[in-house]
Amino acid sequence: MTLKMLVPVFAAGVLSVGLVFLLPVGGGNTRMSVPPGPKPKTQEGHSCQGASLARDGEAAEIGAPSPRESLTDESKARARVRAIVARCVASTKLRFCAEAFVELIEIALNDPLALMDELQYTNDSVARQHLVYALGKNKDHRVFLVLRDEVGSRDPAVREVAAWALGENGDPEAIGILRHSALTDPEERVRKAAITGLGTNGGMGAREALISMITYGPPTETLRSEAYESIGKLQDAESISYLQEALLREPDFLSRHRIIYALRFYGKSEETATMLESVALDLDSDPSTIHSALSAIGEIRGPDAALGVYESLLDRASGSKAYGALLESIGLLHSDRAHDLVLSLAESPDRETRVPALAALGTGGDWDWEKVKSILTSALASSRDTDERSVALATLTARNLTISPALVESLLVDPEAEIRAGAVPMYALVTAGLETGRLKRILREEASTQVRRSAIGTLGTIGYYVGPERVTRILEIALQTDPDPEVREAAGRALERAREYSPDNLESFQAAPVKK
Repeated sequence: MTLKMLVPVFAAGVLSVGLVFLLPVGGGNTRMSVPPGPKPKTQEGHSCQGASLARDGEAAEIGAPSPRESLTDESKARARVRAIVARCVASTKLRFCAEAFVELIEIALNDPLALMDELQYTNDSVARQHLVYALGKNKDHRVFLVLRDEVGSRDPAVREVAAWALGENGDPEAIGILRHSALTDPEERVRKAAITGLGTNGGMGAREALISMITYGPPTETLRSEAYESIGKLQDAESISYLQEALLREPDFLSRHRIIYALRFYGKSEETATMLESVALDLDSDPSTIHSALSAIGEIRGPDAALGVYESLLDRASGSKAYGALLESIGLLHSDRAHDLVLSLAESPDRETRVPALAALGTGGDWDWEKVKSILTSALASSRDTDERSVALATLTARNLTISPALVESLLVDPEAEIRAGAVPMYALVTAGLETGRLKRILREEASTQVRRSAIGTLGTIGYYVGPERVTRILEIALQTDPDPEVREAAGRALERAREYSPDNLESFQAAPVKK
């Protein structure tokens, strides 16, 4: 297996709030032709002034305990919706929009007409996406009619959200529409949202539609893997059985991972664990598939029960490409016994055992961090093996385990470019991203392209967490003057990342466990 690691500077996840809406696209009210399928009943009596939805001559009550009694009440409701949507459109801070989403969803559940009315008025793409997203939380058929129309929008961003919302709405008539969108929409993101919607909706025919897409399309690995996970979401016996059989015959790497993921969360059973064990025992499988299968076994059977499987496999896997994946999976068991095993292997006299174990230290759960840091620092300082030192340094950085400034300085001038490159993100971690002068000097004086690229990526991350004003000028100079096109390309990406700065980024990083 390959032992070299590429590790981000800060091990922080990206905040995700369901759907991210940032780029307005005009023409939100124009429509494409409605996909064929069960013809929905038309919406009667819906106007923007004092609107009420009626069907088959009956008064509509969509989630609200009682209808609004006056135009004044309706106007207040629409004014509130408009104010919330305006905040979302004006803001690029996901946390702020998340708060607004909660308010919109509350209105969608209790007074959806207010959102429908605003949807009639606004052509702003971002506003329409927020409104459609919130309406998806309401299960009423008459809300489905509105969402059905939005799947025909000429704006692909609105179509994407509408496909997702049709899944959330759960109306059985949506299956045919979602299947059509999944097969024919010109935008892959819309097709992906429609496939997700089929799994979430779960109506009659959803599984058959998803299996048909896997068998005869869709053409991309991303959509194929999404279809497998959506089948898992159905959670019935036939769907789980289909996934168990598909895992044994599926050649695509990404699809196998999504099948294992779906079985792990939607098909937990001893039968599934036994089938996954047979996948893990095949040491000719790629390491990531073995890793995923073993982690799923731990999820299903429990960490202590799974540990015996790992230990029996380690002897067989010694020296194979699967060995490192096994060790990392053991770390992810969140078990003290598993952690003790990895710690002991990280101090093994056998290099082929020791180096993969160093990479696995700190994966998952709470460790004896002093022990982890001691082992990694010792390997970094005393080993003469460049690969082992590089793995130890990358693991320290990934776990936010800082080393002494003096050791960092020695690593920054190490004869091996690989070590110098790994020391750059550690330098940023030790200085909390507040000192960029050394990184500027590296870009100016360092001969190694690998080290300069590391400095560029580190500057982009500093900008993302601390603020772009510290790094923008340095990156702009590198973008214009570095002799290597790969470094210049990296500088452009780093500038984009730095411009995504928000105070929330640093807050999320500081909330993560940082070990000293």
